[in-house]
Amino acid sequence: MNENVDYTIENGLLVFTRDYLKRRGSCCGSGCRNCPYHTRIVSMVPSWTETLIEAGARVVGRTRFCIHPRDKVNSIQALGGTKEWNIVEVRARSADLVLLDQEENPKTMADESPAQTIATHVTRIEDVAPELRKIASGFTCADDHSVVQKLLELSERWEKISSLPPLSRQDELPGVLDWIQRPGQIPPRVAYFIWNKPWMTVTKETFIGSVLSKLGFDQLEPQHAGEKYPAVTLDEIPPDTLLLFSSEPYPFQKRRDELQMLRRPSAIVDGESFSWFGVRTLVFLEHALQNQNR
Repeated sequence: MNENVDYTIENGLLVFTRDYLKRRGSCCGSGCRNCPYHTRIVSMVPSWTETLIEAGARVVGRTRFCIHPRDKVNSIQALGGTKEWNIVEVRARSADLVLLDQEENPKTMADESPAQTIATHVTRIEDVAPELRKIASGFTCADDHSVVQKLLELSERWEKISSLPPLSRQDELPGVLDWIQRPGQIPPRVAYFIWNKPWMTVTKETFIGSVLSKLGFDQLEPQHAGEKYPAVTLDEIPPDTLLLFSSEPYPFQKRRDELQMLRRPSAIVDGESFSWFGVRTLVFLEHALQNQNR
């Protein structure tokens, strides 16, 4: 073998080149950096990172917010956050595909991406199935057939969820982690908070909003057209509204005592279940919706 043709030496380790591995004729299953038999992916979208790993894809780079599945992400190098990355480290991953989302990542990431890039755009439940098919189309290696099939199966499950009618009753609220003040009867209107100082909510024009609508809940309308995450005051929220405080991105769980002083019907909910639009929210909605729509 010839150095710089068949292999390179990095930190004292021998790294086979892509050309050498291709000449060898088959995948050895060792997870080689330059493996030509599996699509190597840098995913800067936590929802997609979890989904790809669950589908068996080879993810070689992620954000520091990609924390699921917990038993597998620690072996994948973090390259930055959702708004910025270390482009030198990104290039070093030798990825075949970079996965972004228009709602989560800035356009500058797509502009400087060193590989083929797919930028999804998920703003509602109905977007997920076609975007999963778009991601599946980025896999070109023959040995990725099972990954593609898994992504297409997830797409079909999302299409089924999209076609189900919303919940017609609200005697329970899926996703509650902790009731701060539980009402005698769950009201049909909710305000879903993602931030404090200022208080920020979501509208039905967001993915979270579409999940709430599918669960049968109405939401406050923004004062200004086009607002997806309006800043509000508590005084403008009608008293018959259930206040939902998301576990992310703001750590409302650490402010439970302060929230209790509001003396309003309220709960802390699992923000990941409402906003991680890959396999996590899919399972959450399947459990919530299919039990009623059987």
